[in-house]
Amino acid sequence: MHVSAGKYKGWKVAFPKIGGVRPVMAIVREAFFSIIFNQIVGSSFLDVFAGTGIMSLEALSRGASLAHLVDYNKSSKSVLIKNFEVVSEPYKFCFKKAELFLKKRDLYYDLIYLDPPFGYSFKENLLKIISENESLNKDAKIIIHYPSRENLDSNILRLSKYDSRKYGGSRLDFFKVSPYV
Repeated sequence: MHVSAGKYKGWKVAFPKIGGVRPVMAIVREAFFSIIFNQIVGSSFLDVFAGTGIMSLEALSRGASLAHLVDYNKSSKSVLIKNFEVVSEPYKFCFKKAELFLKKRDLYYDLIYLDPPFGYSFKENLLKIISENESLNKDAKIIIHYPSRENLDSNILRLSKYDSRKYGGSRLDFFKVSPYV
């Protein structure tokens, strides 16, 4: 697996030898960045359930100003450190549970990308936690990657779904903060 575009194009991304980490398919990555291409330059990018860090690497490679990566999977730690050896832009790793991070953290980010394990049952809860965060950037875009056989509500507290795309067994839902709640 390699970074597909931008400054770090071609950078080989390491992958843990043990299970529990599912990399984002290239077609989903390309589609994601095609959809948000006009929002990525200069943005702050939060990558929750970061795994290998490929989405943050792609974001930084394409012009994001910083990336924060959250993952609780112990096998991700050494892989993330290795994968970010080349990166000169600001980034930070946080190795804790997503729910705890999202509840206690200022969410000033422009783009929040959630990629929970496909068997994870609390996807809407993650979106509720984000919506309830008082420091949530009012212009933030929240994107969640999950199985296409599932479907999330269009409105989750302050969040409104404005786009949804399917790619084989994957789905990307795009939410924004609603000004009317």
